[in-house]
Amino acid sequence: MKAPRKGAFLLKIIHYLFKTETWEGDISEFEKYINTKEEADFEGIWDIDGVYKIGIIKEGINFVGFIIESSVDTWQPKLVKLKIEKFDEQVKTTYYMRDHSPVTSDNPKLFDDNHLQIGQHTLKRLKPIFAPDRLSKIISNL
Repeated sequence: MKAPRKGAFLLKIIHYLFKTETWEGDISEFEKYINTKEEADFEGIWDIDGVYKIGIIKEGINFVGFIIESSVDTWQPKLVKLKIEKFDEQVKTTYYMRDHSPVTSDNPKLFDDNHLQIGQHTLKRLKPIFAPDRLSKIISNL
């Protein structure tokens, strides 16, 4: 009988301690949907530091970011990596660290349509890629 992997046991402990949520959607359907987007917003497929590939999808008035791929054993596909939630006139984010502990921040910022700042983390859009905004074009031509 094979002994369970150390990472699998650790993952179970982390899920128990932090009650990590799972996104209930279908990743391949999400990817098809993202390929149809024509306007830049939070929705898309994003890279976080070359470690995580996540999808962000709008659900109601909020957004949920979930793992598509991860090089970290404790983060498996469909686990919720971040949330962007609207409360009255404020927007709050919850970003779950490598150990699944939550870190909250205010006002996520989408800049040049292909980068998203959430707290201290900068996400790079992988899909869909949008042409840089007009200001970026002007600056790059100087």
